[in-house]
Amino acid sequence: MHLDFFAEGIDHDLDEFEKWLATRSFPMPVKTEDGKEHIQVVQGSLRPRRAYSYIFPREMLDSVLNTLDVKDCVHLTDGKGTPILKKTIKIIRRVLRLKPIPVPDKAKGMFPMYKQNVRIIGLGIREDIDKITGNTHEAL
Repeated sequence: MHLDFFAEGIDHDLDEFEKWLATRSFPMPVKTEDGKEHIQVVQGSLRPRRAYSYIFPREMLDSVLNTLDVKDCVHLTDGKGTPILKKTIKIIRRVLRLKPIPVPDKAKGMFPMYKQNVRIIGLGIREDIDKITGNTHEAL
Protein backbone atom coordinates (compact mmCIF):
# COMPACT_ATOMS: atom_id res chain seq x y z
CA MET A 1 0.00 0.00 0.00
CA HIS A 2 1.01 3.60 -0.54
CA LEU A 3 -0.16 6.50 1.60
CA ASP A 4 0.62 9.94 0.17
CA PHE A 5 0.31 12.90 2.50
CA PHE A 6 1.69 16.36 3.25
CA ALA A 7 3.35 17.14 6.57
CA GLU A 8 4.37 20.49 7.92
CA GLY A 9 6.27 21.63 10.96
CA ILE A 10 9.66 22.75 12.22
CA ASP A 11 12.52 21.36 10.10
CA HIS A 12 14.30 19.39 12.82
CA ASP A 13 11.00 17.94 14.05
CA LEU A 14 10.09 16.87 10.51
CA ASP A 15 13.53 15.28 10.15
CA GLU A 16 12.98 13.30 13.36
CA PHE A 17 9.47 12.29 12.21
CA GLU A 18 10.90 11.05 8.89
CA LYS A 19 13.63 9.07 10.67
CA TRP A 20 11.05 7.52 13.00
CA LEU A 21 8.64 6.62 10.19
CA ALA A 22 11.40 5.21 7.97
CA THR A 23 12.46 2.78 10.71
CA ARG A 24 9.05 1.23 11.45
CA SER A 25 8.86 -2.55 10.96
CA PHE A 26 5.75 -4.62 10.32
CA PRO A 27 4.86 -8.31 10.51
CA MET A 28 3.93 -9.72 7.11
CA PRO A 29 2.66 -13.25 6.35
CA VAL A 30 4.89 -14.96 3.77
CA LYS A 31 4.43 -18.34 2.05
CA THR A 32 7.44 -20.52 1.41
CA GLU A 33 7.90 -22.69 -1.68
CA ASP A 34 6.44 -25.70 0.15
CA GLY A 35 3.24 -23.75 0.90
CA LYS A 36 3.87 -23.17 4.58
CA GLU A 37 3.13 -19.71 5.92
CA HIS A 38 5.26 -17.83 8.43
CA ILE A 39 5.59 -14.27 9.65
CA GLN A 40 8.47 -12.17 8.39
CA VAL A 41 9.30 -8.69 9.66
CA VAL A 42 9.63 -6.06 6.90
CA GLN A 43 10.61 -2.42 7.14
CA GLY A 44 8.40 0.35 5.78
CA SER A 45 9.85 2.46 2.98
CA LEU A 46 9.55 6.23 3.22
CA ARG A 47 9.91 8.17 -0.02
CA PRO A 48 9.61 11.88 0.78
CA ARG A 49 7.73 14.12 -1.62
CA ARG A 50 8.33 17.60 -0.35
CA ALA A 51 6.89 20.84 -1.63
CA TYR A 52 9.19 23.84 -1.83
CA SER A 53 8.95 27.49 -2.78
CA TYR A 54 12.41 28.67 -3.86
CA ILE A 55 12.92 32.43 -4.05
CA PHE A 56 15.60 34.02 -6.23
CA PRO A 57 16.13 37.11 -8.45
CA ARG A 58 14.06 36.98 -11.66
CA GLU A 59 17.20 37.73 -13.69
CA MET A 60 18.47 34.26 -12.74
CA LEU A 61 15.36 32.34 -13.86
CA ASP A 62 17.01 30.57 -16.81
CA SER A 63 20.10 29.62 -14.79
CA VAL A 64 18.00 28.25 -11.93
CA LEU A 65 15.74 26.26 -14.28
CA ASN A 66 18.80 24.88 -16.13
CA THR A 67 20.48 23.91 -12.86
CA LEU A 68 17.48 22.20 -11.29
CA ASP A 69 16.38 20.67 -14.64
CA VAL A 70 12.78 21.35 -13.66
CA LYS A 71 10.13 19.28 -15.44
CA ASP A 72 6.71 20.92 -15.68
CA CYS A 73 4.41 18.37 -14.03
CA VAL A 74 1.45 19.26 -16.26
CA HIS A 75 3.35 17.78 -19.19
CA LEU A 76 4.50 14.58 -17.47
CA THR A 77 2.73 11.45 -18.60
CA ASP A 78 2.00 8.12 -17.05
CA GLY A 79 2.74 4.82 -18.80
CA LYS A 80 -0.29 5.20 -21.08
CA GLY A 81 0.72 8.63 -22.34
CA THR A 82 -2.18 10.49 -20.70
CA PRO A 83 -1.44 13.61 -18.65
CA ILE A 84 -1.27 12.75 -14.95
CA LEU A 85 -3.00 15.02 -12.52
CA LYS A 86 -3.27 17.73 -15.19
CA LYS A 87 -6.56 19.10 -13.86
CA THR A 88 -5.41 18.95 -10.23
CA ILE A 89 -2.13 20.72 -11.01
CA LYS A 90 -3.98 23.46 -12.87
CA ILE A 91 -6.18 23.97 -9.80
CA ILE A 92 -3.10 24.07 -7.54
CA ARG A 93 -1.50 26.60 -9.89
CA ARG A 94 -4.59 28.79 -9.77
CA VAL A 95 -4.79 28.63 -5.96
CA LEU A 96 -1.07 29.43 -5.56
CA ARG A 97 -1.16 32.04 -8.36
CA LEU A 98 1.50 30.17 -10.36
CA LYS A 99 2.25 30.40 -14.08
CA PRO A 100 3.53 27.53 -16.23
CA ILE A 101 7.28 26.97 -16.13
CA PRO A 102 8.91 28.42 -19.25
CA VAL A 103 11.50 26.59 -21.31
CA PRO A 104 14.85 28.01 -20.14
CA ASP A 105 17.52 29.46 -22.42
CA LYS A 106 20.34 26.88 -22.22
CA ALA A 107 22.88 29.58 -23.19
CA LYS A 108 22.30 31.33 -19.83
CA GLY A 109 24.21 28.54 -18.07
CA MET A 110 23.78 26.74 -14.81
CA PHE A 111 25.30 26.47 -11.33
CA PRO A 112 27.34 23.50 -10.08
CA MET A 113 25.08 21.41 -7.89
CA TYR A 114 24.75 18.08 -6.11
CA LYS A 115 21.51 16.44 -7.23
CA GLN A 116 21.84 12.69 -6.91
CA ASN A 117 18.70 10.54 -6.62
CA VAL A 118 16.44 13.61 -6.70
CA ARG A 119 13.74 14.25 -9.28
CA ILE A 120 12.37 17.76 -9.44
CA ILE A 121 8.84 18.20 -10.74
CA GLY A 122 7.79 21.79 -11.15
CA LEU A 123 4.40 23.17 -10.18
CA GLY A 124 4.88 26.65 -11.65
CA ILE A 125 6.49 30.04 -11.20
CA ARG A 126 5.34 33.26 -9.61
CA GLU A 127 6.90 36.71 -9.74
CA ASP A 128 7.42 38.76 -6.60
CA ILE A 129 4.74 41.40 -6.40
CA ASP A 130 4.67 43.99 -3.67
CA LYS A 131 1.28 45.71 -3.42
CA ILE A 132 2.92 49.09 -2.86
CA THR A 133 6.04 49.11 -5.04
CA GLY A 134 4.93 46.74 -7.83
CA ASN A 135 7.33 44.14 -9.23
CA THR A 136 10.22 43.91 -6.76
CA HIS A 137 12.35 41.34 -5.04
CA GLU A 138 10.21 41.71 -1.92
CA ALA A 139 10.41 38.05 -0.98
CA LEU A 140 14.21 37.96 -0.82
